Amino acid sequence: MLPVKREVVTMSLNQAEAEVNLLINRGLFKDATLKINSLEKKSSSTNERRLNAYLRSQVLLRTENYDEAIQVLLETLHRYGTHITLLTNLSTVYYLSGRFIEFKAVLNQAREALESNQSSLSADRKITSGTVLAQLLEEQGEV
Repeated sequence: MLPVKREVVTMSLNQAEAEVNLLINRGLFKDATLKINSLEKKSSSTNERRLNAYLRSQVLLRTENYDEAIQVLLETLHRYGTHITLLTNLSTVYYLSGRFIEFKAVLNQAREALESNQSSLSADRKITSGTVLAQLLEEQGEV
């Protein structure tokens, strides 16, 4: 029974992420924020809370609220531990906000996290995180 329940939660998380990403991509940031707020009220697991923070940081990133996005990501990393998606997002925010020293430090953390967690990451996370890291490293002349 337990694996079925976990699968349902995972599908639900994926569906919630897809819905919020669709709103973000359409530029409906207020609607995306409302959806995230609704999801946060229902969140009980660490993964759900990390996802909510990631989605909130995506809205903040797209609306160029870099300082607030950094704060959300740092608080989440501090509270729930290292996570590759949060680290890649944080490195992107640092890069876009011109904070290159922090960008480099977090980029290295993200690279290490990706290398050390290959077996536990989903295929989607590996692809997404690897792609973001590769783009950032290429822009820095490291690839």
